Amino acid sequence: MERFGSRALLLDVSRGQVHGVAALRDAVDRMAALGYNSLLLYLEAHAVRWRSHPHLADGYPALSLDDLRALDEHAVARGVALIPALQTLGHWERALRTPGYEHLAYDADRPWSLRPCPEAWSLLDDLVGDLASACHGPLVHAGLDEPFDLLGIQECTHVVASGYVSGQALAHHVGVDAYLAHALAVHRILTAHGRRMAMWDDVALHWPALLPALPRDVVLVDWPSGYRAMEDYPGLDVAASAGHEVWACAGTHAWHERVGPTTVRAHVAATVHAAERRRLPGFVLAHWDDAGTAMLDDAFWALARYSALARHDAPDRLACRDDRDRLFGALRSVYALARKRTEEINGRQDLTDEQREALHAEKAWYVPMDALDALMAQAGDG
Repeated sequence: MERFGSRALLLDVSRGQVHGVAALRDAVDRMAALGYNSLLLYLEAHAVRWRSHPHLADGYPALSLDDLRALDEHAVARGVALIPALQTLGHWERALRTPGYEHLAYDADRPWSLRPCPEAWSLLDDLVGDLASACHGPLVHAGLDEPFDLLGIQECTHVVASGYVSGQALAHHVGVDAYLAHALAVHRILTAHGRRMAMWDDVALHWPALLPALPRDVVLVDWPSGYRAMEDYPGLDVAASAGHEVWACAGTHAWHERVGPTTVRAHVAATVHAAERRRLPGFVLAHWDDAGTAMLDDAFWALARYSALARHDAPDRLACRDDRDRLFGALRSVYALARKRTEEINGRQDLTDEQREALHAEKAWYVPMDALDALMAQAGDG
């Protein structure tokens, strides 16, 4: 892992548990011990009690600016850079329901993205000013991913990425011009506050003409479609084609399945290898929490250690036997609960097949029983 100058974990504290400062300090200590030197803290606008716009957090658990300041100081003392990852375009669906802010939605009927306009940029300037008062590192990740409504598409990372992988660039869309104007406005805001901008590259990969229009000091963070294991990740080359600094990002799959680390280690190793082969300066392991169940538990830390030690010559092995034992110990703790709850749903006579399938789908702990059985059989291997 030392081969990457920036070695980061991304923790999502916006869509599930908002971990307190004590838990986040502990996470900093553990990641520093594993050799990580950056913490990307994923923040949607409702997840912080802003000084300038405090009502954006109404009704949600939120970190205060004092919490962020204390975490920043603790991280610096441990040699870890705290990088706020503030969404500045999409993923505003909660904050845009706040009274007084609804008119800033690009689509008022289905709030998701901010409407690119001077009033939205003034709001972001206020939020960045608040962040800069609490977090003193030079880099801020501005998100800018998945603006489905603005670009007139259903998905940006999975459906669209399949087109990119097959070499098909998307036709120009009027929303791309608005996207670029917004990205440049966010860059001006961050620069005015003395911060360098990082952003996800999903939109730019599928409209590559955007790349030379983005300021050269922007850091592009690339994640592959679906965070799946691939032979190579050609998006890394496209992202670097206009001279930007590029970081590679792997994911823990915690947003799909409670026991995701067993299925994702090949993807992590492949991403590490792709970044290493290109001599990229940064690598990120992202622990998203879309379903609200991503835990900072033994399973996660085993995968974090594997990520730190992964080499391309061992893409499907855990870094050491101790990590394997800790990972499957964590699996056993969820196996019985997953089986019990799944069987409860399957045993309900009042549900149609469609209702049963829908109920399974909304339960974050649900994993197909054959997958769990296979995992537990693997746990017993030598």
